[in-house]
Amino acid sequence: TVSATLVGTVTDKTGAAAAIARVVVRETSTNALREDTTNESGNYTFSDIPPGNYAISVEMQGFKKETRASVDVIVNTTSRVDFSLTPGAATEEITVTDTIPLLQTDRADVSTKLEAEKLANLPVGTNRNFQSLLNLVPGTTPATFQHSQFFNASASLQTEANGLPRMGNVYQIEGIDDNERTGLLQVLIPPADSIQTVDTSTNNYEAELGRAVGAVVNVTLKSGSNAFHGSASEYLQNDYLNARSYFSSKVGKVAYNYFGGNLSGPIIKDKLFFYGDYFRTSDHEANSNTVTIPFKKATTCVGGFYDLSDGYTANGKGQIYDPSTGTQTGSNTGKGRTPFAGNLIPCGRVNPVSAALLALIPAPNTNLSSTNSPSNNYFINLPFQKTSDNYDGKIDWQIRAADRLSGRFSYQKNNLFQAPIFSSFAGGPSPNGGFAGSGIQKAWSTGVNYTHTFSSTFLTEARLGVAHYRNDAQPSDYGNKDATTIGVPGVNLDNLTSGQVGINLGSFSQPTLGYSASLPWVRAEANIDFVNHWTKVKGNHQFKFGIDLRRVRDDLLQGQTYSPRGLYTFGQNQTGLNGGPATDFHNDLASFLLGLPSAAGRDLFTYFPTYRQWWFFAFAGDKWNATSRLTLDYGLRWEFYPPATARKAGQFSNYNPSNNTLVIAGIGGNPSNLGLKTRYSYFAPRTGFALRVTDKLVVRGGFGMSYMPFEDNSYAYNYPVRANNAYTQSTTQNSYGPAVLADNTTPATFQAGFPAPVPVTVPSNGIISIAAGTALNSSSYTYIPQNYRNPYVESYNLFVQQALPWDFSLSVGYVGNHGVGMGAGQNINLSSRLGGGNADLPLNIAFGRTAAVTQYFIGTSTNYNSLQVSLNRRFTHGFSNITSFTYGKGLNLFNGDDGGFMFYQDFRRNYGPTDYDRKFNLQEAFTYELPFGKGKKFLNQGIGAYTIGGWKLSGVVSVVTGTPFSVTANNNLNTPGWTQTANLTGKFTKLGGGPGHKWFDTSVFSQPAGCTTVCSEISGTTVGNTARNAFRGPGFVQNNASIFKTFPIYKEGTTLDIRMDVFQVSNTPQFATPTTSTGPDVANITGGTFGQITRTIGSGSGVNGTGGGRSLQLAAILKF
Repeated sequence: TVSATLVGTVTDKTGAAAAIARVVVRETSTNALREDTTNESGNYTFSDIPPGNYAISVEMQGFKKETRASVDVIVNTTSRVDFSLTPGAATEEITVTDTIPLLQTDRADVSTKLEAEKLANLPVGTNRNFQSLLNLVPGTTPATFQHSQFFNASASLQTEANGLPRMGNVYQIEGIDDNERTGLLQVLIPPADSIQTVDTSTNNYEAELGRAVGAVVNVTLKSGSNAFHGSASEYLQNDYLNARSYFSSKVGKVAYNYFGGNLSGPIIKDKLFFYGDYFRTSDHEANSNTVTIPFKKATTCVGGFYDLSDGYTANGKGQIYDPSTGTQTGSNTGKGRTPFAGNLIPCGRVNPVSAALLALIPAPNTNLSSTNSPSNNYFINLPFQKTSDNYDGKIDWQIRAADRLSGRFSYQKNNLFQAPIFSSFAGGPSPNGGFAGSGIQKAWSTGVNYTHTFSSTFLTEARLGVAHYRNDAQPSDYGNKDATTIGVPGVNLDNLTSGQVGINLGSFSQPTLGYSASLPWVRAEANIDFVNHWTKVKGNHQFKFGIDLRRVRDDLLQGQTYSPRGLYTFGQNQTGLNGGPATDFHNDLASFLLGLPSAAGRDLFTYFPTYRQWWFFAFAGDKWNATSRLTLDYGLRWEFYPPATARKAGQFSNYNPSNNTLVIAGIGGNPSNLGLKTRYSYFAPRTGFALRVTDKLVVRGGFGMSYMPFEDNSYAYNYPVRANNAYTQSTTQNSYGPAVLADNTTPATFQAGFPAPVPVTVPSNGIISIAAGTALNSSSYTYIPQNYRNPYVESYNLFVQQALPWDFSLSVGYVGNHGVGMGAGQNINLSSRLGGGNADLPLNIAFGRTAAVTQYFIGTSTNYNSLQVSLNRRFTHGFSNITSFTYGKGLNLFNGDDGGFMFYQDFRRNYGPTDYDRKFNLQEAFTYELPFGKGKKFLNQGIGAYTIGGWKLSGVVSVVTGTPFSVTANNNLNTPGWTQTANLTGKFTKLGGGPGHKWFDTSVFSQPAGCTTVCSEISGTTVGNTARNAFRGPGFVQNNASIFKTFPIYKEGTTLDIRMDVFQVSNTPQFATPTTSTGPDVANITGGTFGQITRTIGSGSGVNGTGGGRSLQLAAILKF
């Protein structure tokens, strides 16, 4: 919603209702007027008025005119202003100046408002993203940067609300959907300086809000008024002012500038107004990267040999064997091989392309003592650059008293560059966990809103808008024939296949050479929204009904398996001994030197994957003033999600586990929507009450249901939509042989290169049967069940709110919800019992298939219960405050936001805290204007007023407890789909040791016995006795502060603000859970750092990330 509601009751001094009193409201900045009369109960209602500051006057024969000169009416609120008239002449006027208590008197939803004053005064980090202040909303988790800088080019931040997945949130700009299709990210983030209000609803929303189960966040941009206003500002950060992160050896380079300005005012006084802004970000950083690469001794020909002798045992672990010797066929391939004496490979045996590629890798420069087991031995700071251009424009037109039109347009362009670790020609491991190359994203959001008032009791609002983005990314060597240059033919056929071929060496950072398989990509999405609401006030009822129609378009061209440039993977068996000693990194490297990959392949772009879907919503509700102190709110919302289709036939491919086939949508009579069942029964009731016990005490509560769309951007993009030509071992050999080309004989060497892409042939019936023993049968697939149901959540709350002295308001309440059908993306090709291994997999038994089949989704239940407390004060007498406290617990059965299960064979055993659950969350934000200067108590004139006056302090302090984690053991169950947890034999004790020391006592954990054949689930014996997410990691403190001064210049109303923002003032490290590389929420008892903290919780990088060391930001803001 983009509007607000103003209600009240008019009585005389005896308390009797004042019927037919004339009520006039005037928006003070534009002089827009609305007029109404009270009903027989003395009640008045102004629906769908623009948010703003209003003067409200009441007149009635025999009574003095009474006026409230300044009432702030905020978007998506119902503000109550009551009047008690005094007998007297109508020509006499009483002006009431006392403030209205901060009470939610007439609604039962749970919401938080952040107005422009908070955005202007509080320290706003992460590229001045307003989403960083959503931490102040009770029930939310600390905001984090998700995905890579390239994919998340808009630098949006994500949070989970009330224990629900982040995809359950919806972000809007003035009522127009700003989400990417699934809610993973947002299309466009408006500049903080352009925002008037951020409205966040988290429980039992109004019936007109939906498409979400978590938070509904609506941003309202600033508007023009009858006075000209403007500002020009610049913010800067530099690494000279920053402190390093705890685990970084030094501060990464930062040169960050954020500058721009805005202007607003009248075009035609009282009629037509404008607002416009432009902001630019110039961000130059050097991010820190530590990777694992081969040592030069093993990659350089010296004395006629390549020396792989460091750390190996002769005829033992790490011994390399000559693959040209021994048995060459059948199951005995790899037996009888001759070892390379001394682990020395003659230079004449080394593939020349391998030698040329190895020459591109620099020498290690750190951790040089790890030659026996290379680890984190190369460090480099790499340039990262990002420039963003943002502008917004908005027009508000009060056509006449009954008609109002508003239109806006927002645009954002992001250009990104990340240098590769080695060189443009060589590429190398993914820098900073992301991508090396260049990217560009262009995004825009527009909306037109029209309101027509038929009468004081009947009006309509219509809204049309579009949000769109296109995101392109390419590797650094895009357009060059680098694979051809290095000696690999058949790779560089066009721009999409240009660049360096990929190389993966199993024991080293990947891609060891080349670029991420995800590059290049072309992404584009559009949300087209049309909304029409109607409001009718009759007696003490306010009826509201309407529709919301949305068209979703999602296109993504991307290969993520091998890349269109091709990928060679080198393993250990090719230079190992079948039945011989253990292999390690020596064998990976030797296989590469000899040019014998274990696998090779490249992605094909058979179709351009597309996604199209209609969403249709309708609602009706009534807000009834049942008595002078009780408001009842009840409504019903209907959400309709017809199954998605592709833009063209053939662009969806769904796996059918019942017969091991791929069904191509739209071909051969196959339904274009995959045959998914159309659901018409998604009805969501919304009910609530608000009881005004006294003028300063409100009790309210409610219950509501809400639905969400398909939860993930994965869909039915199986072969041949996303296809590849893959090459594995010959059918005449086993895994010790090299990968071979399609003729089943020719080794897939660099010199053989890649044959011309083999086109995909789709049968006329649109059904591809998958035969046992074929490459298709060994590929992983996605399965969208035809009986898919959208998840829904039942939300409930009960609050008590009390107005306190000194303009404080205290709210204490219970918030809970129950999720139904919340999606878990899970591999279903798993046995229902323990110990059976691959032989027990149902699709292996039926079709000889052991590869995964991930079902999107398996519906599960979730639960959340919490105590939520808020203590707030509006900015009065130089001080404002927001205190939010949440004591809660969220429970679910799956990992992450929509991941799979830890224990597929025992569904109930998965039930535990969500991965992002934080038991306690305290947030404190304040702004304090020092009592010095003009108009203040002290030093209110002279030089002291000018120099010491005008200073303000503000801050945001977060204190949160840690997230949960699991402790795992060696998976000795022979059971795919079951994560073996450790046994706990004593009390779990936190030791609190820092990095390099135990954070918890590891001696009380042990390995369960497990089983290798079919067995029963016996806790503490065959399986561990610890549960999923049974333990909690360290909490953290985040303290951000600002100090700023306002200098009056030139004339009244023109000022210059000089400010300094400090993020993480205390530079206290925010430690992550003591986990291992097996997963972000997993600590394995076999890990070398088991029980130790090895990382912090920072996400993203530099200015665009969260967490990290202390950083300073300086700014100057000119206002007029």
